Amino acid sequence: MQINTPIFDKLELTNCLPPLLQAVEIKRRMIGAGFGYLSLNETLAKLDEEILELKQEIARKGKDNSFEEAGDVLFILANLISNLGHNPMLALEATNKKMIRRFKYIEDNMILRNASFSEHPDFANKLYMEAKQKEKIKEM
Repeated sequence: MQINTPIFDKLELTNCLPPLLQAVEIKRRMIGAGFGYLSLNETLAKLDEEILELKQEIARKGKDNSFEEAGDVLFILANLISNLGHNPMLALEATNKKMIRRFKYIEDNMILRNASFSEHPDFANKLYMEAKQKEKIKEM
């Protein structure tokens, strides 16, 4: 495909979107121009590649590069979620709410037992798994 008009000349279209949706729009435009991976397997392979690069930066303690690599992982994840037919912002919002519910369960139980996180981290982890299991039972 020959490039007649650069796909990002109208960048203002993506600038008005939140960053997670910008990532999806950027990838959509890249694929529309004939560049990029389309299949779920290709996307998952790219995610594995980016996670490996992030792990390598973390091991090297490369803070600047780990920031960049973390962004690459987030970019791929936003597009993976979109490819699965979900809005990445709504998926993250739902997870945030879920994590708050689980933490509230832990907190409430720790308060009832007059326990602290620092003194009883194993108990807090047990409560987290309990909260997670209770949610799974509700889903059934």
